[in-house]
Amino acid sequence: MSIYQDVVEMLDAVQVAINAHDKVDKLKAMKNEAQFADCKEEVEKWLAAAEKEASYADSRLTDLYSAENGKFDKYMQKLNIAYTEMGARGSQLEMTETRIDNLKLTQEELQSDNEDKELSDIIIEYTAAYNAYQASLLSAGKIEKQTLLDYI
Repeated sequence: MSIYQDVVEMLDAVQVAINAHDKVDKLKAMKNEAQFADCKEEVEKWLAAAEKEASYADSRLTDLYSAENGKFDKYMQKLNIAYTEMGARGSQLEMTETRIDNLKLTQEELQSDNEDKELSDIIIEYTAAYNAYQASLLSAGKIEKQTLLDYI
């Protein structure tokens, strides 16, 4: 059942109990009125039946309240779980958003570093790297030419 159906069932039971007690009150009032003095025995029977009906309605209402109270606790538990999951997903979304912002910033910085360099700086860095490469090749070539006799 859904929470809506449970609430409707509870409201119906409350209304039945109210109607039963209203019926008892009306019959008690009829019992004391002079115009119904000649059918007092029938009013007594109706009053007894109405009191049984009210008692049954009260009993059903009490039982239903106990059962529905447990159901509403379960509904609250589901609601709390859903609220917790929503908070966790919100936190994950915020972390993902922060991570994407950081990646975007890093990408923009790298793009800026590559695209905003001066041509003269690029040539200087290239020349320095080329000279270091040539020097390493030259020293490797000299080491290769040396033999055991060169050390002796």
